[in-house]
Amino acid sequence: MSTALAPIGVLAEGPGGRSVVDAIARSLPREDIVLLADGAYAPYAEKHPRVVCDRTQRLIDDLAGRDVKLIVLASLQAHADAAAVLRAVVPVIDLRAPVREAGPLCGGKPIAVVVAGGTVRGRQLQLALRPARSPGGLQIQEWRGLRELVDAGADARELVELGVASLREAGAGAIALADVWGAAVAPLIDLPVADCATVAAARVRATLLAAGLLARRQRAGHQLSLSTDPTGTLRRATS
Repeated sequence: MSTALAPIGVLAEGPGGRSVVDAIARSLPREDIVLLADGAYAPYAEKHPRVVCDRTQRLIDDLAGRDVKLIVLASLQAHADAAAVLRAVVPVIDLRAPVREAGPLCGGKPIAVVVAGGTVRGRQLQLALRPARSPGGLQIQEWRGLRELVDAGADARELVELGVASLREAGAGAIALADVWGAAVAPLIDLPVADCATVAAARVRATLLAAGLLARRQRAGHQLSLSTDPTGTLRRATS
């Protein structure tokens, strides 16, 4: 049974998942967090849906075996492929394009939903956004190369500036960053912005508060990062 002192788990496709870890740590600084980054199988959008589904379940089970009290599934593609059949013994929170959060920021202009290029298969993002509404409409833009830059820890400023300039020219009033790589570059954007990592952190807080599982320890939270090596096994990256 989960306790309040158990860690929060984050499952991501690679190092970009740190944007979710950082957002949770800002919101809940006394929580321990375990990041499991599946770089060996990324990007999931290039894999068969059945492979992604099986892989996601395996890694969810691995995190649950580490006695986490909640898991954030920080991959749009994993959620699209596995959500309907995923089994977990703890709550699982997915990423959501923060269109509602961007609404008050857009001034009646279109909201641009941004994802890193090649991280969501086909039309799945468009289908996921179908229920979303904005008075000015929605624009979807892929920023090619963003995933590679963020995961490598490289400077993405030039790419972001070009993307934002394109959106501004297209009349966007606000940007909704729908994946972890976009959330990682949110501080570089000079248009009103809402990001999925901050939204996920707020949902984590609300879920733990409702369950009475917020950590009340005196020390600051610890973070542990795990990644998959080229053979698909787990290794400790940092602690």
